[in-house]
Amino acid sequence: MTRKSVAGLPPLPGEPMSPAGPMSHAARALGCGAALVLLAVLGGCSGGGAATTVNPVTTPPNNTANAYTGPAPGNADVQAFKINLWENIRAANRCGGCHHEGGQSPMFARSDDVNLAYQAALPLVNLVQPDQSTLALKVGSGHNCWVADPSACAATMLVWIQAWIGAGSASTTSVQLVAPPVQAAGGGKQFPADPTAGNPSFQTTVYPLLTKFCIGCHTSSSSTAQQPYFASSNIDEAYAAAQPKMNLASPDQSRFYIRLSQEFHHCWVTPSSGGAPDCPGSSAAMLAAITAFANGIPVTPIDPALVVSNAVTLKQGTVASGGSRYEANLVAKYMFQTGSGSTAYDTSGVTPAADLSLSGNVTWVGGWGIDIGMGGKAQASTSTSSKLAAMIQSSGEYSIEAWVAPANVNQTSAYIVSYSGSNTTRDATLGQDAMQYEGRARSSTTDTNGTPPLITTSTTGAAQAALQHVVLTYDPVNGQRIYVNGVSTGDADPAKGGSLANWDSTFALVLGNETTGQSQWQSVIKFVAIHNRALTQAQIQQNFAAGVGRSTTCCSASARSRACRSRTSCSRRPSTTPTVTSSRSRSSSAWIPRRRRRRTCKSAACASA
Repeated sequence: MTRKSVAGLPPLPGEPMSPAGPMSHAARALGCGAALVLLAVLGGCSGGGAATTVNPVTTPPNNTANAYTGPAPGNADVQAFKINLWENIRAANRCGGCHHEGGQSPMFARSDDVNLAYQAALPLVNLVQPDQSTLALKVGSGHNCWVADPSACAATMLVWIQAWIGAGSASTTSVQLVAPPVQAAGGGKQFPADPTAGNPSFQTTVYPLLTKFCIGCHTSSSSTAQQPYFASSNIDEAYAAAQPKMNLASPDQSRFYIRLSQEFHHCWVTPSSGGAPDCPGSSAAMLAAITAFANGIPVTPIDPALVVSNAVTLKQGTVASGGSRYEANLVAKYMFQTGSGSTAYDTSGVTPAADLSLSGNVTWVGGWGIDIGMGGKAQASTSTSSKLAAMIQSSGEYSIEAWVAPANVNQTSAYIVSYSGSNTTRDATLGQDAMQYEGRARSSTTDTNGTPPLITTSTTGAAQAALQHVVLTYDPVNGQRIYVNGVSTGDADPAKGGSLANWDSTFALVLGNETTGQSQWQSVIKFVAIHNRALTQAQIQQNFAAGVGRSTTCCSASARSRACRSRTSCSRRPSTTPTVTSSRSRSSSAWIPRRRRRRTCKSAACASA
């Protein structure tokens, strides 16, 4: 493997010339072939694997910022290495703790000569698959990771490596697909063909609740008709629309139940609620009805005459780690991959890392993300948040990008992402105001609370209780703009653009609330990025097309709701609750006959009604 940017550059100090140029391709390939040996040597610092002989550990030099006094970089590529990777890893609490001059080989974090550090680092980087670079793999395995989550260290190291490789890799991240584990399939329950079939049937269990409590919207005859029409007076139409909302294998995962129990959608009065809507009682009644219906359906075994493929379940969908995203001007980035604990790590690679502390009612969700409930928030410290003010003020523009699934469209003054200090002081905020999104920016044309705000005016509601890609941009000419799923809402900022010179660097970055805890927003957040440039629509559409978190490989016709159709490709459709079913019928079966191979993606985003 050779560094393509090196071939035409002058040789480094002490580097011999060759007939093929300053450093021959053969020499580069030979150097990279030594990576296997170097990988074993790197392991010496962790104590794992086979026994190795390591150099005596010496005290690393004091290599604080701007302390480098060695020879100047020998060429532009060494300078790129120095700025993007070496400056970030040479500290004593990172790779510089072992791999400094006089320390353990390879000495790629040495502070005495950046040219020698560069030569030592070359075999440790994979240009074709940067995520397979030895440096990223080692920290990802837990080797000297500087935070509690090795995956966060690997993601951060990857950012630094990509920035070194070149502008093309620095501005985008590549698609990395991970094969799901091999898992044997089993039988499953099939929805009866007739809504009156079964003991008990759909007609006698779930349908009465739908026609009694959901008929106000989910029927074509309603003055406020909303699809799907699962409360239709035509039971066949209602049954077809209701099936994707019921999970026969796990009734408590049914969309009907979740809408009532977790999202408090149109709960009804129960005998014990004293005349008030009773969400616990309503959801319990719905769960009991779905459970009774499911229990009356026998498990259908796999036909032994069929050749059966393996199964894929919830957390085993193909993982797309932000493929082909535009990320040339990141300030902070949160992928929420840790899955446990009280910290969500900033993996932008921009120091200081503005890691988020999770407090109150915040839980991790499958497929990467956090679920913020009442009383919850995720907040960075004021000291690490200060990089937002420093970097954004220098450019005069910014973008706040988030993949979110609002819990409901009733919450108002609910802040999704905010860089603020109190209920009335802020630098920038992206929020939800019922069915609209809201942007607030402190500038020379607004007050310290970002008033007047930009609020979308979509007649159908920009904010939906479904997974959405929302981007708020700001530039000094146009002010704020909001994009939902890659499309501009077309709303003009009433304050126009202005200067951000009056931003306050003592504020804190917070997700799902205000720093005071008094602007609660309830939702699932799957990704957040902050850029110090106003992304163009093409860049926003590129990031939207890249998707987020875990995604399944296909969507069937039955799952192509408006949310699914808005995506450029089913293969990159973000999904929070994917299951795989037989294409033979809409069911909760996990098996897939090979001669009927099409797979069905059912997600909360596709079934948000």
